[in-house]
Amino acid sequence: MFHHNPNFAPRAPRKSLDYGEGSVIVYNAFGGLKRTVLVDEKESDIKNGRAGFSGELVGPDLKPLPGDDNGVWGYDDQIVRVVRR
Repeated sequence: MFHHNPNFAPRAPRKSLDYGEGSVIVYNAFGGLKRTVLVDEKESDIKNGRAGFSGELVGPDLKPLPGDDNGVWGYDDQIVRVVRR
């Protein structure tokens, strides 16, 4: 049975987001979880012809989390806000 997640709403594509390498962003991961990321790359085609980012998860102090498995990527339309440019 399919369960609808009431917290997930697709976002309209945005023309441009003011972020880049070194920025800290918050995005909605699939499933509704919000993640904070230190961006290491902004790409016009991260996957499937869509603009996006890749980076490392960071903690509340905006420093990378310990460990080797903290690399993430996402689409620009998943970004909720830019914390630091």
